[in-house]
Amino acid sequence: MLLIEDRGRVRWLTLHRPERKNAIPPEGWDRLRDAFADFEDSPQRVLVVTGAGGDFCAGADLGGGRPDRSVAGLRARMRRVGEAALALHRLTKPTVAAVDGAAAGAGMNLALGCDCYFPLAGQVFTARTKKEAICARVTGWSGQ
Repeated sequence: MLLIEDRGRVRWLTLHRPERKNAIPPEGWDRLRDAFADFEDSPQRVLVVTGAGGDFCAGADLGGGRPDRSVAGLRARMRRVGEAALALHRLTKPTVAAVDGAAAGAGMNLALGCDCYFPLAGQVFTARTKKEAICARVTGWSGQ
């Protein structure tokens, strides 16, 4: 799901699920959180986040399986997303989103959570959700 490559003092983190437009599966949020922490502890000075296959990130992967839709299940899912977002926010080094194609939902938030972004060909930002709306008030996630 994540490809990490150091090029000199720059670390490239590529979301690599092009068959799903780089949508992040439930366990992917933990991987992102850990990748951000690893970058913070590394000698690299800049993190570039991008997507494979012509899209940045279609957001959270809501397909496949039957996710727990109870309040407790939604809280647990949003806690994982929140931990990854906070890990990105707390980085002390610059972060750049190289956005190509779609940046939707949580993918848009990931791009906008970086210190700056560079639009590449055909970039589209959207907050619309197709299958499900998750509200922080319903899930109890406050980002703290």
